[in-house]
Amino acid sequence: MARAGGSAARSRRGRGPGSLRGGRPGHSIYLTVARRIPSLFSPEEIARKRSANPKHLQRLKPGSIHATHPLDVCQIDHTPTDINFVEVVDGGGTFIGRAYLTIVTDVATRCILGFCLTLEKPSALSVALCLAQAMLSHGS
Repeated sequence: MARAGGSAARSRRGRGPGSLRGGRPGHSIYLTVARRIPSLFSPEEIARKRSANPKHLQRLKPGSIHATHPLDVCQIDHTPTDINFVEVVDGGGTFIGRAYLTIVTDVATRCILGFCLTLEKPSALSVALCLAQAMLSHGS
């Protein structure tokens, strides 16, 4: 049965082998392989084959640190923020820096105990300020 307004060859354009209804060629093949790999290899084998660096295998996995009671284990982490500080003088802007956020969290409760937002790169000072803020009284 012929389609109205065009030939059957024109209606199949972009649907070659390995494509998904006009998607990128090879996309469905990639998804098939990506879904099959975890059933064939363990996560350690996949990491070993991806990288020659053995330190990749020693990284902590999410959820691998456990604490039974609050404040048994706390973690400190630094992250650069997406905030850029600019000083505006006489209509022109001067880039001052990018802010860094340091957070101390409780592993058992996942509660944020303290934080420090600074323009300096992460250092012992930002950790000390973060811990001091976490230990201060938060009452009214």
